[in-house]
Amino acid sequence: MIEYLISNGADLNLRSKEGQTAVHYAVRASSIDALRLLIIKYNAPYDKDCVDNEGRTPLHLGADLDRTEAVHFLITLKARPPSRCDVYDINGFPALTSMIIHMPQTALLALDQLHQVFSDERRQEYYLNRIESQRCKTKTPFEAILIANYPDLLTHPVMLKLTETKWHRLS
Repeated sequence: MIEYLISNGADLNLRSKEGQTAVHYAVRASSIDALRLLIIKYNAPYDKDCVDNEGRTPLHLGADLDRTEAVHFLITLKARPPSRCDVYDINGFPALTSMIIHMPQTALLALDQLHQVFSDERRQEYYLNRIESQRCKTKTPFEAILIANYPDLLTHPVMLKLTETKWHRLS
C-alpha cells in the first residue's frame, strides 16, 4: 500500500493535525515493514527533524506506547544513522527515560549509542552530556533507573561512568 501511495504522488512529509508523519503512524502500528520502506527505501525523515506538535520523534512515540519492535528497529538502523535516544520533547522529557520505564531491555541497546570503544587506540568515549542535559525538566534517565530499580541498566558502562562522575563531583 505504501509503495502504491508513493508511486502515485503521496507526500512523505505530510502531517496529521497532531503533526505526525507516516513514520509516526508506522511506529504506532509497530509495522517494521512499513518503517523499513519509509526510512530505508524512501528516505523518510525519522529523527530530530521529524517531531510532532508535542516535540516527540517517532522514537519518543514508540517508547511512550511501548512499541518495542519499532523502537528496536529505530535504534539499531544500519543503512542510516540510528534514531538518537537523547532527544527531548517540548516538555523536556527524554526518549531514553520513556524507554527505561516501558522497555528496559531496549533501553540497554539505546545506552550503547552513548558509549564508543576505540580498541585500536585503547580508549573509550562516553557521551554523558546527552543523558544529563539542562533540557531535561522531568525525570532524568538516571533517576528513572534508580526509581525502577533496574540493575542491568545501572551496570551499563555509560551509567557506571555517570555514577563515577557524579560521585567525584559531589565529593
